[in-house]
Amino acid sequence: MIVQLDRVDDWLDITIPAATPAVRLHRLHVDGETGASVSLVRFPAGWSRPGIGFYAAAEEFVVLEGDIRVGQLYRAGDYAYLPPRTIRSASASESGALVLAWFSAAPAWSEGEPETPPPGEPVVVPGGAHLDRGPIDGVSAGGTLRQDAPEVPGSYRITDGPVTGAGRGCEVWCPQRREWEWVPAGQTGELTSANLHVRAWA
Repeated sequence: MIVQLDRVDDWLDITIPAATPAVRLHRLHVDGETGASVSLVRFPAGWSRPGIGFYAAAEEFVVLEGDIRVGQLYRAGDYAYLPPRTIRSASASESGALVLAWFSAAPAWSEGEPETPPPGEPVVVPGGAHLDRGPIDGVSAGGTLRQDAPEVPGSYRITDGPVTGAGRGCEVWCPQRREWEWVPAGQTGELTSANLHVRAWA
């Protein structure tokens, strides 16, 4: 089923650990076995998490509107992949932001620094004005933003639709029309646009 991201109206008010004020969250999909999830998250102006900490899970997100600082400043159109145990400090959104965010497992927050370092460096692909045209910073159909990794199976790529789900399925979103859908393994999605963003759940 295709979800129009601009027409979502069933939001939950959620307090992110060690952060204020609450954010608004719309859960798009959850894997009951792994706890992996994808959500639309609206950060209000003035949101902040001043401390230092990390998630054991990986996080991957695209900023749809506004800007948010998570180690560095991300603006509308930017893509980021933060490996498991990536240290975060002084996270904030001065003007507010709307983010499409994915976690590889249930997001359990820990304060301080991890005993085991992250398995790699963050991946950041600036988007800016490219958001409404599909490709991120010139990465168009056939481009891969993140490869499959031992701790985080699956990938993030840009391709032309329709898309057939593999592994545990995949989620597909269309920046041009701001539409999102979940495609179960072995099924073919409904979105047919060029330059679809596909996050595989392996």
